Amino acid sequence: MQKIWHSFYELLKTPLEIMLVGYVFLGIGNLLVNPAFSTLYSVHTGWPTTAAMILARTGSFLIVNFPLLFLIRIVSRRSSSYTTILAAIGGYAAFLSATMVLHSNSLPASAYSSILGISMSQSVKYSSQTVTIYPLQTGVIAMVIVAAATIFCFRHTKNVPEQGSHFSFSSVVFFKTVLLSAAGGILIALIWPYLVTVINKGISFLASDTSSSVMLGFYGVLDRIFGVLNLGTLFRTPFWYSTQGGSWVSAAGTNITGDASVWTAQYAAGSLNGMAGRYFTPYYILNLFAIPGLLWGTLSLTTDRAKRRRQSLLVFLLTIVSLFSGILLPVEIAMLLVAPLLFVIHLGLTGILFALLQGLHIYLGYYTTSSLTMTALPGTLMELLVYLQTDSLRSSILKLVIIGVICFIIWFVISRLYFRYLALDLFHSGKGKQTILETERAVGGLSNISRVESSYDTLYISIYDHSIIDTERLIRLGGVRVLETPDGVAVTCGPISTMVAKGIRDGIRSGVRDTI
Repeated sequence: MQKIWHSFYELLKTPLEIMLVGYVFLGIGNLLVNPAFSTLYSVHTGWPTTAAMILARTGSFLIVNFPLLFLIRIVSRRSSSYTTILAAIGGYAAFLSATMVLHSNSLPASAYSSILGISMSQSVKYSSQTVTIYPLQTGVIAMVIVAAATIFCFRHTKNVPEQGSHFSFSSVVFFKTVLLSAAGGILIALIWPYLVTVINKGISFLASDTSSSVMLGFYGVLDRIFGVLNLGTLFRTPFWYSTQGGSWVSAAGTNITGDASVWTAQYAAGSLNGMAGRYFTPYYILNLFAIPGLLWGTLSLTTDRAKRRRQSLLVFLLTIVSLFSGILLPVEIAMLLVAPLLFVIHLGLTGILFALLQGLHIYLGYYTTSSLTMTALPGTLMELLVYLQTDSLRSSILKLVIIGVICFIIWFVISRLYFRYLALDLFHSGKGKQTILETERAVGGLSNISRVESSYDTLYISIYDHSIIDTERLIRLGGVRVLETPDGVAVTCGPISTMVAKGIRDGIRSGVRDTI
C-alpha cells in the first residue's frame, strides 16, 4: 500500500512543482498590483503593471487547473503518450460539458466555475434575457473519473488490430474516452445536487454559531480538505462573501455580508469591530510560521551534510514564497501523498489553531476587492506589514507572532517525530524490525554497509561490494525507484527511509543483529 501511495507522489512531483511556479507568479503579481499594499509602496502604471498582470493570470490558471495538470501526468505513457494525453483532454472537456448541459437551477453559483473557457448561453423562461452557464466545479473528482476512463480505454483498445480499420488506434481510444467521460459527467451531474445539499447543511450548521471555537475548529479542518480536493470555492464562498460569514451595516446603511467583505469595508472605513477576519486569521500563522516550520523540519531529516546544504537553498526559496504568497495547497497535497498520517496530524493542528485564535479573540482579516477563493492569497507577510501601521491591530499582530513562533516549533518537531518514529507504523505496523533486516540482507548484510544516510523519502546506502545488491528485493520491500550510485544504492521508499536508516545505523554501531 505504501509503495503504491508514494508512487503517486513520484508521478505527480512535476505538476506539484508547476503549482509552486504558479504561486510564485501569482505572488509577484499580487505584490505589484494589489491596492492593499499602496500604503507601503506604489507601482506606477506601465510595463511593471502589465508584467504583473500577465504573471498573476498565468499563476491563477496553473493553480485553478491543477487537476488538469495532474490528469495529463497520470495518463502519460512512455509509448503512445500523445494518444492518452489527447484522449484525456478530450474526455475532460466532455465531462465538463456534460455537467454544464445537465446543470441544476437549484445549485448556488459557487457550485459552477468557468473552466478552460467552457460555457454556454441559455434563455430565461418568459424573458428576453440570457444567462451564462458554466460546468460544475468537481475538482479532483473529474480528474479521477477521466483518468480512469482514459487508462481503461487505452488498455481495452490496445489489442484491437488497426489493419482494415477506417480509424487509427489513437482515434478509437479518443472516441471511447470521450464517450465514457461524458457518461461519467452525466452521472456526476445527477448526483451533485444531493452532495451540494449535504455540504450546504454542513455550512449552515457551522455558521449557526460563528462565535464558537469548536465551530471554527471544524471549519479550519474542512477548509483544508475542500482545498486539497479543489472544491474550496464551494465551501469558502458562503463564509467569505455571503451571509454565513456574518454581516455589517455601514454608516451609509449598506448591508455587507461575508467575512472578507465585512473586513474590507470596515478596514476602509476605519471602524474595525466585532469578529471580522476570524476565518482568515489562522492563515497568517500557517503561511508565515507553520509551513516554514514543516519545511525546515523535513530538511533536518537529511543526514548527509552536503545534501542538506544543497537542499537548504530550495527550502529557503520555498520559505520566501510561503511568506509572500503562501504555498499551503501544494505542500498539503505533497504531504498527503508522501505522509498521509502527517497530513492528518496537520489537519488536527490546523483545526486547533482556528479554535484557539477564536477563543483568544484574535482577528486579522483579508483585504480584497474581488470574490476569488482558489487564487486568493490571505495571510501574507506584506498584508501583515500593512496592518502593522494600524494602531488598533498591533496588539493582535504581536499575539499572532508569539503564537506563530510556537507553531513553527510545533510543526518542526512534529515533522521530525513523524518521520523518525511514526512513518513505518502507518502501513507496516509491527513490521519495522523485519523491514530493516530485509533491507540489510538486500544489500549484503551489515558487513557490506560502510555508511547509511537518508532524507524524508530516500535511503542512501554506501556499500563495499556492489555485485551482491538485490535490486528486486529492495523493490519488493517498497522501493519506488532504486538507483545504483558510485558509493552504493539510493532507494526511494517514502517516509520509512528515516526509520530504516536509523535502524541500520543502530545495527552497525552495536555490531550485532538478531535474526528472525
